[in-house]
Amino acid sequence: MSTCEQLVAGASLGAAPALRAVDCMANEAAAGAFGRLFGSSANGGGAMLPALTIVLTLYIAFFAISLLTGRSRIGISALTPRMMTLGLVLTFATSWAAYQGVVWTLATGAPDQIAGVLMGAKGSATQLFADRIDMVFAAIAEVSGAAGGAQAGAEAGGQAAGQAASGSFTPGNLMWLGALLLLLGTVGVLVTARIALAVLLAVGPVFVVLALFPGTRGLFAGWLRAVVLTALTPLFAVLGGSFMLELAVPVVAGLRGEAGIDGRAAMALFMIAAVHVALMAMVLK
Repeated sequence: MSTCEQLVAGASLGAAPALRAVDCMANEAAAGAFGRLFGSSANGGGAMLPALTIVLTLYIAFFAISLLTGRSRIGISALTPRMMTLGLVLTFATSWAAYQGVVWTLATGAPDQIAGVLMGAKGSATQLFADRIDMVFAAIAEVSGAAGGAQAGAEAGGQAAGQAASGSFTPGNLMWLGALLLLLGTVGVLVTARIALAVLLAVGPVFVVLALFPGTRGLFAGWLRAVVLTALTPLFAVLGGSFMLELAVPVVAGLRGEAGIDGRAAMALFMIAAVHVALMAMVLK
């Protein structure tokens, strides 16, 4: 992960740097897995190349047997689908450039482009969304710091007895609980979806090879369905999260009250975050 070391080192600075680090690590992990599966043997990879050779031999042998038994015939209508399937499988199973340019780009870039069109954003909608999350959490941290200073002054003046008796569900605790739920429902969902998608794409060449035979084509279809559903998860997370952030921004602006953190605003932030987490649970399901 040498090319991602700088991004990983700055991943703790916010949601946007964390997502960039996850994307870089996922890309490198998928490229490494592809190379170890069907890469060049001269580079120490290609552990599945003998299996691929056997599979291709069986595919040609089964087609020859079907010609000998009369179940198939030589013609354009019979050869064209087989040759196209064989060519696509060999291309995507043995060339990382083709696999990355088509499968990886479509799975990771297409949902982001759709989200950008729907939001009217220029550039990456996911990165813009992550930047807005960082701004919201910076505002929450600023409110918390100001409220902490006010509370320290009250304690110095001997006026902290009422706050000490208020229990665990103080406005400050409720505010941070809502912030954590909002973080879990936005960045947590995005990072989980990215890692799951990277794992699916890393083992993708194996399922691409399985598309050769009718008996194993269902496994390829299941893998493709899982990739599509996992790739669409960030789309719903960005769209739903953007809507929730629009509701949360005025609430965060009203958190700072005259005597510290406003209890109603903290309750409203917690409710918005809880609703968003429930929405993301429905999306993941």
